[in-house]
Amino acid sequence: MFSLSYKFIWLLLPTLLYSFESSGHLTVLSQPEGAEIWVSAPGKPRVLLGKTPLNYFELKSATYDMLLLLEDHDSLSIRTVEVKAGDHLKIEKNLRSRYGILKVNTSPDSGEIFMNDLKVGIAPYLNQLMIPGQYNVRIVHPSPLFRPAEIPLQITQGDTLTVEKQMRYRDKNFNHEHLSIPAWFLQAELGWQWLNVTGVYDSMGKTDYFETDAVQSQTLFPIILRLGLPHDLEFHLHLPFVRKKLSDSLNAIGGPYDLAL
Repeated sequence: MFSLSYKFIWLLLPTLLYSFESSGHLTVLSQPEGAEIWVSAPGKPRVLLGKTPLNYFELKSATYDMLLLLEDHDSLSIRTVEVKAGDHLKIEKNLRSRYGILKVNTSPDSGEIFMNDLKVGIAPYLNQLMIPGQYNVRIVHPSPLFRPAEIPLQITQGDTLTVEKQMRYRDKNFNHEHLSIPAWFLQAELGWQWLNVTGVYDSMGKTDYFETDAVQSQTLFPIILRLGLPHDLEFHLHLPFVRKKLSDSLNAIGGPYDLAL
């Protein structure tokens, strides 16, 4: 009984050694991970080995065609992958996305993002499935203190585009855009005016000139205060500070300056 087993082992050993020496090992890595790994040997159908990362996979020595497949990414074909007996072959590949990636950050944040007049989100914004092409991006901050911003963009396949936008304050007042000041916000404006009266027109349109010292020149420092109240109400105060009092001649023309509410 022992003699038969002994002979059987010696007969089987060359087959085991041949099987070990006729195979190699394969490692396949991809970025991003999760790609399916399909291989086909000459004259044989394609088979699925697994998904990346595939580490130290034992494979019969031969020359293979390899195909990497990942959703939303371009397929990648690799010709003549040669697995040699007793060797370890390592393959690393980057898979190109069919889309572009867009990142939008605003300072301050919470800006509303409109893309081709369609609201798509709020900053900070991330879209990893941007179809390549041209876009018009409009950023509108919820606070009326900041001006909207428009940015033309070109999205390229496989690329990442990052937009960092510092929101700009509106101009010196809200009037030119017909906006109300937010409740309990105070806006102050200081101006400077210089008046020099040299003459007046009579009823016939003729100019009667004064003497150079007849009317004193006036320097004005108007201050305008504007206070926002709830329900879009506002309180305005106009303080036209005068450096010198007007003479009687100037009072006859325009009347005295005074505080105006």
